Parts: sequence; C-alpha cells; structure tokens
Amino acid sequence: HLLIPELGQVVPDFWQRQVGDLISFDPARYDLQMPNRWLVAFGRRNRIATLDLLPIFKADSQPMTLYFASDSHWSARGQASAAAEASRFLHDQGLIPARSVDDP
Repeated sequence: HLLIPELGQVVPDFWQRQVGDLISFDPARYDLQMPNRWLVAFGRRNRIATLDLLPIFKADSQPMTLYFASDSHWSARGQASAAAEASRFLHDQGLIPARSVDDP
C-alpha cells in the first residue's frame, strides 16, 4: 500500500488556512499524522507492505513545490519524489527484482 500525503498533512499551516474556517481546528488536539501511523501499524500487523510518503514529503526542504500552486495535486517534482521513494521501497522489500547493468 502507498499512503499519499495530503498537502495539509505536509504543511499544517495550509490545512489550517483551508479547513480552519470550516471547523474548529485545534492543532494541539488533532494529530495530522495519526491516520498514517495507524495505517502503517495496520500494515505491519497484517504483513502488508506499506509505504508512507508523509515523512519523506515533510522532510523536503521545499514541500510546497511538491504540489501544484493551483491545487493540492502533485507537481512533476512531487511525482518524481514519490516515484523514486516507491522504487527504493519496492527494491528494499524484495517486491521487484533489481535491474542489472545489462537490462535495457
């Protein structure tokens, strides 16, 4: 499973600006990372390979550039980052064979 981070999870200020006017949002009481932690733990308990991109996206020095400025879909940079991490994860988990130098 691949856990795709919502922009507001990566940049909590964005989430608060977008949703804060619609609901009472107290960042001290609502943990934006909790759903991901729960899903990762569920995957471990059930032996389901689960890649959570939230920590990778949060660690990015320019997280807003992983998303389009006009909406919260991934930009080309975000897609490239997710693809690189997914490839690394699949190889590390032994879910796809490593490519040899002779492969096209």
